Amino acid sequence: KRILTRCIRETGTDEGKQNEENCLEGTSVTLSYKYSRAANGNDYFYWYRQEPAPQFILWKGAKYHTNEHIPDNRYISTTSGTSTELVIQHLTLSDTALYYCALGITVIQMFKRLYKNLQIKMLGCGVDEN
Repeated sequence: KRILTRCIRETGTDEGKQNEENCLEGTSVTLSYKYSRAANGNDYFYWYRQEPAPQFILWKGAKYHTNEHIPDNRYISTTSGTSTELVIQHLTLSDTALYYCALGITVIQMFKRLYKNLQIKMLGCGVDEN
């Protein structure tokens, strides 16, 4: 297996922090975010990646919601009242992208979603063949 080096992932709280780690091709990485306020019963977490244009990954209900829409089974998401995680399984170099997490609120009267607290995560990988 090739070692994917310079796997930089930004994670943490609202202030954000950056971690650097080496990842093996074919392994998993977890992007996480903790929000400064607790999600309520109308909130959903949304994950997107931008490479080259924004692409929807998944949405998942926050807190006690069991609703979710995850079209690609390489992605797994867990949520709580104040945080969410995105696990990307079977990593490849093509997973290099800018990842976005948004906390969305369902507005029933308007039948659409409003997005607040958009957070950006970066997963950047290079290859070390040695």
